[in-house]
Amino acid sequence: MLVSGADAGVATATGNLKLEYSSGKYKKQVYHGQGKLAVHGKFKVIQFFGSHLSGRFAGLGIFHLYGEFDKDLETGYYWYDGGQKKDWGTGGLQVTVPGFDPSKYVIPKPKVKIEGGKG
Repeated sequence: MLVSGADAGVATATGNLKLEYSSGKYKKQVYHGQGKLAVHGKFKVIQFFGSHLSGRFAGLGIFHLYGEFDKDLETGYYWYDGGQKKDWGTGGLQVTVPGFDPSKYVIPKPKVKIEGGKG
């Protein structure tokens, strides 16, 4: 699991989930294994690479869901509180938390920064 844009210390891992990489400069943490990760506070992106994900989110936000088919040609589902079951899908799906109005927020323009050698 990759956590981007969060300050160090806002994520707490339990179980067999271990912090494999952390960069204060780029605000990225990478976790590997099985267990639970609780992130409290602001973050930009959480990316999960694997299978058997279960999670819960409380707050305001927008999610971009991408999936792959399993051996049974299923991609999985997600639920809203109250039992609204939705297909996860494979082609990229934007999901907003109920009550979140993205038109009220200014999305900053991305800053491209290239570091490294010449050429």
